[in-house]
Amino acid sequence: MVFSSLSFLFLFLPCVIILYYLFPGRLWKNCILLLFSLLFYFWGDPYYLAIMIIVALIVYCASLLMDEKKPHRSLVFILAVALITGNLVFFKYLNFFLENIGFLFHISVPTRSVKLPLGISFYTFQVLSYLIDLYHKRIPPQRNFFYLLLYICLFPQL
Repeated sequence: MVFSSLSFLFLFLPCVIILYYLFPGRLWKNCILLLFSLLFYFWGDPYYLAIMIIVALIVYCASLLMDEKKPHRSLVFILAVALITGNLVFFKYLNFFLENIGFLFHISVPTRSVKLPLGISFYTFQVLSYLIDLYHKRIPPQRNFFYLLLYICLFPQL
């Protein structure tokens, strides 16, 4: 969904605003924002919404494991960063690498037609900064998956 589309401007956004102000309390308001953020990404492609939720689960588990003062803290951090950046590299740069390998070795390498997930660069760098801050102990980990998911997928941030 594009922010300048008529369906966003006259259907989606008014529903978010009306429901946000109708429901009392921060918990209900956050539920509305999360529900509509997930709907926003689902509207683009349900498959890519699943990928974003998997990224959020990886970040959530890694953040809890990094909070424990175990010797494997650095390994968890490196693994989480590798998985998350690997996801970005796959979707954004796979064809670039395949084409250049083919050009370099003068062979025909089939490229893949992969649709870019909505906001993948943004939420990837957002969760990477979150993990880096956790690793350097600048912030405590978010122990509530609901709030972490809202932080990652809040649609107005795009």
